[in-house]
Formats: sequence, structure tokens, C-alpha cells
Amino acid sequence: EGEIERLGTNALSAASRSRLCAIYEANLLRPEAEECFAQHVGLEPTGEVWHQHHAVALQGLGRTTEALDVLEGVAANAALPATLQRQGYLRLEHGDLDGAAAAFDRLIAAAPEFSAGYLGAGDAALQRGEVEVAIERLERALAVDASTSSAHYQLGLAYRKQRRLEEAKRELTLGADAVLRWVDSPLSPEIRRLRVFLTARIDLAATYLGAGRPADAATILEEQLRRHPENVTVLNNLAIAYMRLGRLGEARELLDKALTLDGEHFTTHINLSSWAVRSGDPDQAVDAVFRLEVAVGIGALDQQGGALDSRLLAGLLVDELDLEAAPLAPAQVEPLQHLCPVL
Repeated sequence: EGEIERLGTNALSAASRSRLCAIYEANLLRPEAEECFAQHVGLEPTGEVWHQHHAVALQGLGRTTEALDVLEGVAANAALPATLQRQGYLRLEHGDLDGAAAAFDRLIAAAPEFSAGYLGAGDAALQRGEVEVAIERLERALAVDASTSSAHYQLGLAYRKQRRLEEAKRELTLGADAVLRWVDSPLSPEIRRLRVFLTARIDLAATYLGAGRPADAATILEEQLRRHPENVTVLNNLAIAYMRLGRLGEARELLDKALTLDGEHFTTHINLSSWAVRSGDPDQAVDAVFRLEVAVGIGALDQQGGALDSRLLAGLLVDELDLEAAPLAPAQVEPLQHLCPVL
């Protein structure tokens, strides 16, 4: 905040403006980042990196059509792998499968050492029904980088279309935690260095909760909730702090809001069950239904790394590819953010 104030009070040089935009993006201040990068594009219209990060900000705001328009403006001369990757996925999102495939092919040509181009091309081919092409591209992605979990997941889907079920099960399991990894731009290292706000504050609050200091955790999380009112992690952790402080009514309001934002958020359901026990009404323990691409087991650890009371996970039933959690009898230890799939 001090850096933003300092930069904002001066006539910004190009370097200072770049730093200010990076601070905004790093700390998920998306409206400010969008405005900042838009100004940078206006001052340096040929600067591809500013177009790329302007598109990132727009996409984060849900304005994907505008984000694609920004990148289409530099499409012919795009040279950054980060630009080509994001352009490909935005075209996919808007149903332009041929355009997406073209962008990913350009990414492969520009950066064959990255798995991202092969992964995107495989995704596009799979959506076009070209299963053999998809498999070839996705296997190539994994040959370049075997840790590309999204490629494992997409390859599993492709194998399943060919009824290669054992191979599909293997790849879907390997890709169960798949998260798309974005290729770095020249500005990405600076953005990572400046990413100190939300994640760091959540981690500090979690430390306070683990140390038996829920009041201190609540102070931090209340500040974050004002800035990020729809962040489900913040809502859940603040609810935990409130429950430990005996503020059960406020905790329930936070959990209800979290459930409204994401009705299948497993940790929210567990915290609601914990709230029911603490409120003296265990009959309110909740049902939760989750539909997953692969059948997985669910495990949880407490804050000291020990296994949670087995009653917390009672009633889990796996039926083919659906996982249903029956009414949960919660333990006395909330899982905080340690809930994880166990394959």
C-alpha cells in the first residue's frame, strides 16, 4: 500500500508505471490492474507485454470478449509464448476451435521446449473430435514435461473416448489435481516478487489459528474480507476463527455466503458440520454431493499433520464416477486448508 501511494503521487516514468501495474496484478487488484495496463497500452501501443497483461486483467474480471479483442489486436505480430497461449485458450472459450489450434501451433513453433503448446493443441483437437491428433499432441506434451498434470487429465479423457479404460484411469488419476499453468511473460518474475498481499495474509492467519490465536487471525481475515468479499478461502477461515471465539452466528453467515458462491466446496460443507456440532445441534450436519471426473478418496489432516477423526468422513460412497458425501459427523478439529484428495 505504501508503494502504491508513493508511485501514485509522482508523474510516472515507464518503469514506475510498469511496477505499479505489476503490484496491482500481483495482489489481485484487478480493476486497478486493468486501468493501469490500459494506460500503458495507450502510451506504448506496440508493447506486446502490456497488451498481454491487459488481457490477463480483463479475463480476471470476466470480460473475456474484451480480453480476446486486446490480443487479436496484436495477433499477427505476437511473439511472446504467453500471448499465444492465452490467445489460444480465449479462442477456445469463444468456440473458435480452428483459431485456437492455429495459436497453439504458433506457440509450438515459437517455444517447442514448453509443454504448453502441445497441451493446448491437444485440447483443441479433442474439442474438434480429432482424438488421434489429440493423443499425439498430449503424449508429446508429457514427453516434454511429464509433470504437466493438465496433459495427463486431457489424455485420460482422450483415452476414455477410445474405450482404453485402464489407460484412461491411470492418466485421469495422474491429472486429478490438474491446474493450467500459464507461460511466463517478461513481467512475470516481477509480479511473483510483488505477490505479498492475499496469500501472505491468509498464511499468517492460518499460523495464528494453529497457534491458538483466533482473535489475531480474525483481525487479519476481516481486513482481507473487505478487500476480497467473495473469496471462499477467506470466508471459511474467518468462520473458523469466529467459531473458536464463540461467535457462531457470524460464522454461520460467512459459511452460508461461501456455500452460495460455491455449492460444492467440500471444506465449506465440513465447516458447516463443525458449526452444527458447536451450536449444539448435530442434526443440522449437512449433505454434500460432488460429481467428479474420477473416483477419488478424500482425506484430511489436522493442523499438526495428524489424521482427522474418522467420523468426519463417515458415509462416503463411491458409485462409478460419482462421489457422494452422506451427512457428516464432524470431528472437533477443523481441517482448515489441509483437505486433500488421496488417490
